[in-house]
Amino acid sequence: MDAGIDASTDAHVDSGVQRPETALTNSGALSIDIQPDRDVLIIRHSGQERFELPINGFQLGTVDVVDYDTNYDPFYVFDGIPGTTPPTLAWHEASLGDIDVQEDSVTIGLDYGEFGVGQLAISVTAERRLTIRFTGPEAPVAYLRLQPRTSATEAFYGLGEVFDDVNHRGKIRAMQLELDVQIESSNNEAHVPIPVIYGHSGWGLFVESLRPGVFAVATADEETVDVIFGTGVSSDEGLQFHIFTEDKPLDLTRHYYDLTGYPRLPAQWAYGPWVWRDENDNEAQVRADIQTIRDLDLATSGYWIDRPYASAVNSFDWDPRKFDDPQGMIAQIHELGFRFALWHTPYVGVEERGRELTEATAELRATALERGYYPPSIGILTSTWGSPVDLTNPEAYQWWQSLIRRYSDAGVEGYKLDYAEDIVPGLYLRRTGWEFADGSNDQTMHARYQTLYHQVYAETLP
Repeated sequence: MDAGIDASTDAHVDSGVQRPETALTNSGALSIDIQPDRDVLIIRHSGQERFELPINGFQLGTVDVVDYDTNYDPFYVFDGIPGTTPPTLAWHEASLGDIDVQEDSVTIGLDYGEFGVGQLAISVTAERRLTIRFTGPEAPVAYLRLQPRTSATEAFYGLGEVFDDVNHRGKIRAMQLELDVQIESSNNEAHVPIPVIYGHSGWGLFVESLRPGVFAVATADEETVDVIFGTGVSSDEGLQFHIFTEDKPLDLTRHYYDLTGYPRLPAQWAYGPWVWRDENDNEAQVRADIQTIRDLDLATSGYWIDRPYASAVNSFDWDPRKFDDPQGMIAQIHELGFRFALWHTPYVGVEERGRELTEATAELRATALERGYYPPSIGILTSTWGSPVDLTNPEAYQWWQSLIRRYSDAGVEGYKLDYAEDIVPGLYLRRTGWEFADGSNDQTMHARYQTLYHQVYAETLP
């Protein structure tokens, strides 16, 4: 990797602050120029400007006192509902301070006047990629904000799963589930938010934070992306983000995967047509389905059984009142050329539809309670099946995998993983109260639990 700092011999002096004309270059393609006369950082690719980072866009959101129990959710900055943001919230812009140039990094001072000085620590971390850590001074900071500016015609992509428009221009995208009474589900359907945004001209920005965040994409004006994260009691750690550029926008995704890990490819059979019923009746129905599909020579590679098929929610068995020979059924599924999956959730041993728990199922729930496999502090529950298992607890994690193997050893090859969205960072100004075995809470676990949830099953797959 050919990377370094180029600093010209020109310098600007303003109130005793030395401001060299500085460019941090990366493999001759990505560069970041500091223009003291405009108080702006310019991101370029092969000499062409991609976007700007105005110094006054690095803002602190302060309150009187930052406390542990408040939900500093920045979505409420834009939602317009009275009483959903701290009453003393105030925003403070930065002005350019000292610039310290090293071989492969630059540190830029951010002057916040009476609050003191913060900084941007910029470093080359890979070809065509820079990492920046934005930290504020010691102050009651609850939010950190940055406001990249680009062309008024830029199209914006990324930010995870959405259902309205793949171009985010003019949209406000929360990085967590939010209440929305105008949608049938009563939430904003942000099931897979990802804090990375791509510009179609060939740049990307990934904010490496699990805390509540929001991207207001060209909503206040046509050129500004307003990015705010509620850093709360962790504000002294700052906000780290990554900038990357490429000739072709599709190549930008490589940088995100290099930073976070590459997705596993599904098995080839998972790309074929699947068949399932929303609510399974019994074994006879399953056997009739798979035989009919083959008799009609329908192109189908997978079959999954949805609830209710077990004696209770996640009892890791088969309801004997509905399944006489489940192992024989699985064998027939495989003999007819299907791969087989089950619906599942991270709850255990919960009664379903008023049916009494079997002895074995009651024992599973008792085990989870006695051994502390649930979170030490359980917040607001959004399902009727109790608390999800605490997968940050290594013993609970291993126990859950031992239960999953009851199914995988019997021939189950995949899972439809459902629910597990009980952990939300808060409701308006209050946290929801979750605490986990590893010391984390709802402010970060709202974004992390799904990863653990998928991982604990993926590690048991063939």
